Amino acid sequence: MAVLERIKHQDLEGLRTGHMNLAVNTSFVVFRLGDTLIDAGPRNQWRHIRRFIDERAVRQLLLTHFHEDHSGCAARIAQHLQLAPRAGEKTGFIMRHGFQIQPYRKLMWRSAEKVITRPFPDEIIISGRDQVLPVATPGHTPDLHCFLLPERGWLCTADLYLSSRLKLLAREEDLHGILRSMETLLRHDFDTLLCAHRGVVTHGKQALQTRYENICQLVEATHHLQHQGCSVSEIRNRLLGREPAMSFITGFHFSKRNLIEACLRIPQQRTQQAA
Repeated sequence: MAVLERIKHQDLEGLRTGHMNLAVNTSFVVFRLGDTLIDAGPRNQWRHIRRFIDERAVRQLLLTHFHEDHSGCAARIAQHLQLAPRAGEKTGFIMRHGFQIQPYRKLMWRSAEKVITRPFPDEIIISGRDQVLPVATPGHTPDLHCFLLPERGWLCTADLYLSSRLKLLAREEDLHGILRSMETLLRHDFDTLLCAHRGVVTHGKQALQTRYENICQLVEATHHLQHQGCSVSEIRNRLLGREPAMSFITGFHFSKRNLIEACLRIPQQRTQQAA
């Protein structure tokens, strides 16, 4: 049975939906501001998402990246509303050609259908008044864009912020890229995060800064223990503990070990300079 929650923040509306609510990333929030949807939601939740979008006239759909929980309903929304989703160039290429996903992701969200997108225009405006600035933030995926609403002080972070601490990492994620993208975002002015899984996060810039600092500290600690002669497994156990059930469920596609190994690939002097 779907997990449903309505989110309201000023004139922003959101729908949280999903099969379960076991962890922050097992449900998904579709945001609507005025005439614009931010991300499409997972395909297996279409009946709930369709009712949500039919409540108001929707003129445009903005996609942050290709992952199936963000893009799964894009093709159906495009057909239902007779519009072409807006996306970055890399996202558009992936969505046009389709992509494969692991069995656990297919069970959680279902695969995304192929869809033709249009590139972001030179100027994105919501309801004739709110400017949206796409910011390229690769790392979680190569195509990820976050959306800054400068006049509101809002930042839509997609999957770049889920919590103050990063605990697991997918095998293909680029942790070094994630840090660089967070540095890019922290140079902007904003106060509220719109997280696709967490929802609305107030004091958002401080929350993102805390996440960034915690990752840098983890990188430092992994290098320190490696220099002491600890193995990757020993480092993981000492800093993060044993693998959770999620690691086994995903065949270790998501795991603490992935995170430790990614930390060790980041030059230690880089995080020292960042600090």
